[in-house]
Amino acid sequence: MKLALTIKYNSGEEATVVAQPPEFARWEKETGKSITKWGDEGYVGMWDMLFLSYSALKRTSDKPVRPFEAWIDIVEECKVAAGGDSPKAIEKEA
Repeated sequence: MKLALTIKYNSGEEATVVAQPPEFARWEKETGKSITKWGDEGYVGMWDMLFLSYSALKRTSDKPVRPFEAWIDIVEECKVAAGGDSPKAIEKEA
């Protein structure tokens, strides 16, 4: 389960992060929503994508990351990256 998300900051800088199972588990715990209903009409909003992006960034960054509420204030856009995988897709083992 992976979902690539592109973040564009107010500064113009862009970054792509990949939400993986740890992010989806945190998202489920925080929202009470289930990944099995991801993408159902009206189920996924901007907060959901920002939460997943932030969680992935925080998990993978080697630099300190602002607190979530401060971080979302510097985000101009957050969207599924071109070619981003569906979180329902099951990744084949190598």
